[in-house]
Amino acid sequence: MSQAWTITDPQDAAHAFCEKVRGIWLTQLTTRAPDGQLRGRPMTTQQVEYDSDLWFFTDARSAKVKDIGVSPEVHLAYSHSDGTLWIDVSGQAETVNDPVKKEELWFDDLQAYFPEGRRDPHLVLIKVTPTQGEYWQGPDRRASDDEAAQQTQDVKLVFAGR
Repeated sequence: MSQAWTITDPQDAAHAFCEKVRGIWLTQLTTRAPDGQLRGRPMTTQQVEYDSDLWFFTDARSAKVKDIGVSPEVHLAYSHSDGTLWIDVSGQAETVNDPVKKEELWFDDLQAYFPEGRRDPHLVLIKVTPTQGEYWQGPDRRASDDEAAQQTQDVKLVFAGR
C-alpha cells in the first residue's frame, strides 16, 4: 500500500521540497498568457534556495516575462531522470534584475543563450516562490510489485505562511 501524507509546517515543507528538487535541473514552467491560455516551456533551474525559492535566467523580451507580468501564478513540473520521483509545485513568480544575483548564478554555458554574457541588457532572472506542491516518490525499478506498492509515497507540501 502506498503512503500519503501532508506536510503543513512551512519550514518542513520547504526543507522537504529542497531535498527532493536538488539535482533535478530541468523543469517545465507553465505560465498563463494574457489571453488566458496556458503556456509551458522547459527551463533550467539555476538555484534552489533553502527557503525553497527557485531562480531561472531568461530574456526580458520573452513571452514568459510578459505572462508573469500579467499573471504571476506559475506551475513547475520536475521529474527525476531515473523515473522514481515527480515533483509538482505552484507558486508566485516575479522578474528580478539584480546584477549581484546574476553574477552569483552565472555560469559559462549560459553564453550559448546570452552571447553578450552576464551583462546582456536583456538578461533577467525569474524568481519563483512556491505556495503549494506535491511529490510522488516511486519505487526503484528493480523492486517487485509487492515492494513497489510499499515504497510509493504521495506527499503534499504547504508553503503558506513563510
